[in-house]
Order: sequence, then structure tokens, then C-alpha cells
Amino acid sequence: MSAALCAKVRSRYGRQLSAAELSALSALCGSDEAQAFLQAHSPQDAHLAAADSAHRRRLCDEALADEFRSLAYFVSPQDKPFWQFFPHMQTLRRLMKSYPTFRTGGDFRLATVGTIFETAVSRAVQSDRLPDFAAAEALLRSRYERYMLRLIAAQYRGGDGRRLKRLFGEAADRLNLMNLLRLKTYFPAEAETLARYLPTHHRLNQRLFARLSAAKTVDETRTLLGTQPRFAALAHLPLPAFAQEQTRTLRQLYRQVIHSGETSISVAFAYLCDREYALADLCAALDAAAERTSKKEATAWSQP
Repeated sequence: MSAALCAKVRSRYGRQLSAAELSALSALCGSDEAQAFLQAHSPQDAHLAAADSAHRRRLCDEALADEFRSLAYFVSPQDKPFWQFFPHMQTLRRLMKSYPTFRTGGDFRLATVGTIFETAVSRAVQSDRLPDFAAAEALLRSRYERYMLRLIAAQYRGGDGRRLKRLFGEAADRLNLMNLLRLKTYFPAEAETLARYLPTHHRLNQRLFARLSAAKTVDETRTLLGTQPRFAALAHLPLPAFAQEQTRTLRQLYRQVIHSGETSISVAFAYLCDREYALADLCAALDAAAERTSKKEATAWSQP
């Protein structure tokens, strides 16, 4: 089943739009042109062209869930527990999306009943006081990552285990840094929350992360980050460029695993992670095409 799963994944990966095709798509005008382009180059995504921006993102979420379910048929019985990473991550995102509607700690605890987050939230939130958003997100992410890493350690040995740990760890490090810099820039009073509820780290060790969190200003945090050879090139990038570089590095890692020639569940995991980024890029290209159409129509109406 692993060989069939990996063959299916690599076939789907090969049908994703290239950077040049995304650029060509974003230069088009109108949903009809975009739909025709996608029919020729990525027919499985052609239906996205006709939707508006908000609906398109919902369709992308549904498309990713459909891919998870269709690939699940090829997942071997021993890999089934790991394959639940996707529903667990979807639950985490649902909880964070609903979090602004919670009024008490009891609301938060109730929302996690029956999930992998129930025990962690019940222990950390024992009163009716609702943690701030950053603390709640860090708590849920920490639980998710530790749960999955324990499962990997228990089930996988050798190359499979190392690849899965690296895929989870690299993503955790980059998300931790991105969140820390965002908090230091916009919500400095909440920045140390991430150190209190430190999510799983890989090569960004706990001591370094605590020092980055304790720095008085975002400039001090960036200066300290610049002393680390692995992060020196990123330390002083503006937040949007920092996020883009982090995404580029992660997708490069996913691509390496997909093309590794291995027959492992890590290949399917890397594909689904990359597919989410690919769908986001596709939405951005379609938004650009729609904006170009709007500007063209506005210009036509303004001419005498």
C-alpha cells in the first residue's frame, strides 16, 4: 500500500502548477480566461476560477480535505494512526477560529471534549478565566505537536522516523519564530506567552527561544537571532519577506521528501503540507487576475 500511496502522491504533485504557470495565470483577465487556463494546465482546480475570493478559500479547504480522504484508501493499517494528523490539525484550526466566541475557560474546555486537546486544556485552564489568544494557540499547538511526535517515536524507526520528526520539527521552528516576531512587533506584552507554553522545538532549542522571548524589543530579538548561523540571513527581513522565506524553505524540504524515491507515509504527509501552500498560491494568482479585471473594467467605465 505504501508504494501505491507514493505513486498516487507523486502523480498528483506533478500536476500542480509551476511558478511560471502561476505567473501566467495571475496576468489573465476574468474568470473565463482563468478557467480555460486551468482546464488546460490543472483541470482538477478549474472550478476555483468561477468563485469569489472568500468562497474560493472555502473550496480550497474542501479540496484539501477531499485529497486527505482519497489518499486514506491507500494508507496501510500500521500508518492509519499517524494519518489522523489531518483531522487533529483541522480540529486545532476550528478551535482557534471559534476562540473569539468563547467567554469563559469553561467554554474553552467544553469545546475540546472528545479531542486530543481535552486533557491538556483541562489541566491548563482550570478556572473560568479565559487565556489570551496567543496562550491558547500555543497550548493547542504544543499538545498537537507533542502528541504526533510521541506517536512517531512509538511507531516509526530508522529513516521513516527521522523524516517525520524533521518535517514536524522544521515546521514547528519556523512557525514559532514567525509567531514570536509577530507578537514582538504588534503585541509585545504577549510575547513571553510562547516561552511559557513553549510548543515543540526542533533545532530552535528551548533556551535560545526563551532568550528571544525575553528580549525587551523586537530589534533586540532580531539582533540575537542574527547571531545564530542558521537564522542570520533571516533576522532582519521585514515580516512579509520573513514569512515568504520560511515558506520557501519548508516547501523545498517537502519537495525533497516527495522526490526522495522512498515508499513511506512521510511522502504523503509532505505532499499534503505542500498542497496546502500550492492551493494558497493558486488563490493568490486567481485574486490577482480578478483584480486586473476590476481595474480594466473601471478604466473602461471612466473613459468618455
